[in-house]
Amino acid sequence: MHSILRPTSALTLAAALLLGAAAAVHHADSHAHGHDHGAHAHSHATQDDIGKPGAPARVTRTIAVDMSDGMRFTPASIEARAGETARFVITNSGRITHQSVI
Repeated sequence: MHSILRPTSALTLAAALLLGAAAAVHHADSHAHGHDHGAHAHSHATQDDIGKPGAPARVTRTIAVDMSDGMRFTPASIEARAGETARFVITNSGRITHQSVI
């Protein structure tokens, strides 16, 4: 098995995923103005959060992703919370060159 990403690339990829999730949460929340959140208060992403890599010291979990020649990713889906910092270890177990985008 060969990893297609260097560790720094994996961190950049992880940061992009988490920042994308934060942007999606921010976008979804922008439609809720004027609605009472009650006991479910939450923070809002800021423009400063978008496009910046996550801090390696804040990584709380490592997610292993395998890419096969059947053009499948394992796991097929990944759930992350806004603000979570994860490290991705991506492996191509097949022979075909793959690309991954988060």
